[in-house]
Amino acid sequence: METVVCPRLRYNFTFGTERARERWQVIWQSVYLAPSLQSHMAAASMAMSSSEAGWHNYAQLYHWDPTVPTSAARPPSNNSFKADAPTRAA
Repeated sequence: METVVCPRLRYNFTFGTERARERWQVIWQSVYLAPSLQSHMAAASMAMSSSEAGWHNYAQLYHWDPTVPTSAARPPSNNSFKADAPTRAA
């Protein structure tokens, strides 16, 4: 199966959970580390977490630009996906 990427195509997914850290770990493992998606996610994705109170105090979990600081709420580093992405300093 070939993955076709359209540079102008954007997706926004919203997940509700009481356990945000665990949910992010599942998303990291099943989406960001998926062999068919890994390079695309590294090049063009962002992941953020907010509360029901809104976006005024959100956590940047991942950003395609490695110069953008990310939150400490990231998954453990046990992979080679953008080697510094899951562990770079906030």
